[in-house]
Amino acid sequence: MSDVSRKTARAGNRAVPLVMIVAGVGLFSAVAADLHYAGALARLDQPLIHQMHEHNTPAGVWLFSGLSYLGDLRCIALETALLLAWLWRKIGRRGWRSAAIIALGLAGSAVINQTLKQLWKIPRPEDWTFYVFDPGSGYSFPSGHTMGAGVMAGLIALVFMHHLPAPPRTRWLAGIAVAALTLLVGFALLYMGVHWLTDILGGFGATLAWVGVLRWLLPPARPSITPLKANP
Repeated sequence: MSDVSRKTARAGNRAVPLVMIVAGVGLFSAVAADLHYAGALARLDQPLIHQMHEHNTPAGVWLFSGLSYLGDLRCIALETALLLAWLWRKIGRRGWRSAAIIALGLAGSAVINQTLKQLWKIPRPEDWTFYVFDPGSGYSFPSGHTMGAGVMAGLIALVFMHHLPAPPRTRWLAGIAVAALTLLVGFALLYMGVHWLTDILGGFGATLAWVGVLRWLLPPARPSITPLKANP
């Protein structure tokens, strides 16, 4: 790889996480401000969840209930165990740094989510829902399941791309897939009536920012470029 290519790669490794962090913090801040001032999104929360409940189907409830499980702690624990097992089999003890970042990513996500919930103290939905929360089960904003699913998917993509070099197209597709999965889980929670729209958007913003930090700590490997040999 030439010096120019190396400089371009290093610049990309710095720029992409920075854009993710700024965009994520910006989105979260916009949603939080909208909630604080009872803006358009906040006023849409109850009508939207009511419409979702009115137009649900048994098949939809079954499908989206299953999708929402991707943000459940038990599912995340299983995914973490499988990811660590793959990491151990792939590179053994040399994977300790990636394993530490996985632990940091998941623990940090939980701490960030609970801290934000305590700061905003938004009550969980009580009407038009398929799940009744126990009293004292916590607050709603931002969605913990959305963050859990998104951060876990992001970590899986980051670990694989860090240890398995991939071209830029593959890395972009992986990022789009992670974002789509996060939003899909968020929609499932909205469909089930267990979170407001603002919870989902706020959770997506927090996820984007935190995965940006993890992307900076665990940059993707660059595929090696073998120079073409001149014909004799």
